Amino acid sequence: MKQYKAVEIISQAIINDGKAMAIFLKGSLARQTEDQYSDVDFYVVVADENYEQFLKKRLDYLNKYGHILYFTETYFVAPQIVCVFEDGLHFDFYVTKMDNINYYDNIAIIYDPHHLLDDYQKKPLSLNSQETANIVHSFCFAAVEFNAAYQRQDLLFAFRLANHMFADLACYLRTVIEPDFARIGLKGFYQNLSEPYRSKYLEIAKYLSLENCLLSVKMMLGYFDQLIINVPIRVAEFLNFEFFQFAKNLLMGME
Repeated sequence: MKQYKAVEIISQAIINDGKAMAIFLKGSLARQTEDQYSDVDFYVVVADENYEQFLKKRLDYLNKYGHILYFTETYFVAPQIVCVFEDGLHFDFYVTKMDNINYYDNIAIIYDPHHLLDDYQKKPLSLNSQETANIVHSFCFAAVEFNAAYQRQDLLFAFRLANHMFADLACYLRTVIEPDFARIGLKGFYQNLSEPYRSKYLEIAKYLSLENCLLSVKMMLGYFDQLIINVPIRVAEFLNFEFFQFAKNLLMGME
């Protein structure tokens, strides 16, 4: 697959340059759940003295694989270049120092001559109690905003907020069904959405349209209300039930 070809070519260019301490993969390639559409989560560990110089050469390494149609620089757990090659491959290039490695998820080691990663102990991709509660709070805040947008007939914005709530509901469901993968959000979740959750979620999805977004939002709130009843005590301690009840009453009273 093109993912492995890109990893091989770019890794070799970096290794030949002699600035990398280690190279490893994360994401679906590391978990061995990849398919032909998977992106590449590519990490390079660099020493302090080579760090700034290495950052400046990232595009040179990427160009060894092929023509880059698009790229942007950002920061997510480490300095990152997000790029898309002309063959459609999405490649995420991270650069980190040894003491800043993010230990979430599996890794697949590409290059580690000094065995720096031998003691890598992965953290689960689960969310902590506060992060789980924050999903509910995000849902509630979007519900309050939805009410305002819908009441003033700002339907496009209301529809966008309804989709935000739909995504929050799915993220919360993942904490229930697949807690060990909750940190990766919606990615790959639909395939593992089991019954009775799947039927209920798809029923809501049928009404998620510009014309029926109020109905779909009410269905979401009703379903979330059922889920909240069984919220674990560790999460309940961080949950703002008053805010949830306010959002529920606000939207259920809409016509």
